[in-house]
Amino acid sequence: MASPLLLHGALGPMQRRLGAFVLVGQAPVIFFGALTLWGLGSAQGGAHAGPVLLVGSILALVSILTAGLLRRPFGVTVGWLVEAAMFAGAILEPLVVVAAAIFLALWITALYQGFKMDALTRAHERRSRHPHRRDRRFRLVEVPVSVGWVPGQAVWSCLAAGRRGGSACLGVSGDRWVAAH
Repeated sequence: MASPLLLHGALGPMQRRLGAFVLVGQAPVIFFGALTLWGLGSAQGGAHAGPVLLVGSILALVSILTAGLLRRPFGVTVGWLVEAAMFAGAILEPLVVVAAAIFLALWITALYQGFKMDALTRAHERRSRHPHRRDRRFRLVEVPVSVGWVPGQAVWSCLAAGRRGGSACLGVSGDRWVAAH
């Protein structure tokens, strides 16, 4: 079984979509963070203000381009490098670690949950190709309603049986109610 947190290799469709969503959402944060650091550096007369804005803008652009590269086997590697570069920004401003940690958590969650969604999709496609192998946990039965039935009694009996774990009511038909066991 493949690992949900790949460092290199092909991603599933949902892993690509969710990962791209994180990377594209991260790009404005990177750009505006670099713009903030540039403004702070310029106000304090720092010589590194211009290069910070340039590197931040390039990293934001790379983040957007990486979203498109996730179809390639090396795309996920570039995605991990973008996440690592976010942490490298903590050299200039320690609070960048907070944003980097949030987006790293989103990146890991996107890859992990996308992997699970892809696995569920594959399982569903296998079941739909082989309908005779469908899950047969429930079977339908008709249970007669007790003598002296009044309207609504069958529904209450059904709900009570469902709460006990015995069955779940699917409907009432005349003097019978249908339950799934």
